[in-house]
Amino acid sequence: MNRIIVVASIVLSPLFAFGAIKLEPIPDLRPPRPELPEAARPTSPVPWILGGLSIAGIAIAFAWPRRRSAPPPMPPYTIAQRELESLRADNSRATPAAVSSVVRRYVVAVSGLPGLGVTSEEVASALAIQAFCTVELKDAASRILRECDVAAFAPDAPAGGSPALVSRAEKLLADLETCRAAPALPP
Repeated sequence: MNRIIVVASIVLSPLFAFGAIKLEPIPDLRPPRPELPEAARPTSPVPWILGGLSIAGIAIAFAWPRRRSAPPPMPPYTIAQRELESLRADNSRATPAAVSSVVRRYVVAVSGLPGLGVTSEEVASALAIQAFCTVELKDAASRILRECDVAAFAPDAPAGGSPALVSRAEKLLADLETCRAAPALPP
């Protein structure tokens, strides 16, 4: 302890000698400007109410849903009709594979088959299970799909489209939709 006092006195003695540390009292601190008068408080709650309502309005405007709900899905027959109409309009795209694809997608959507990559046999068997489909329609669908497969995979198949094949597919889909939409008769 004595050593600390001796070291402190040796270190601080030059400061006292040159007047760096003054022993006079510190004067009272005063603000550079006079004190501000107290602000008058508003006596009406109307500004607070208006401010709260405007903040609530802004919050509601940001939180309000802006997205419109998705339109209901189109029926499979409508989708197939539009695709066949576009094939009829552009005859070069009306290939047997395209017509077969439209028929397959319709049958998959109507019968509930999983996936779009089904074969002609799977489409025919799916139609055979359906109660609404008559034997004639099942045979007509099998015939069209078989003709499309032969034309699509034949080495000497014509490059252009076939308007007659599109017309037959339209008739087949219309007949299938008519049978599907007709109420089932009780046994």
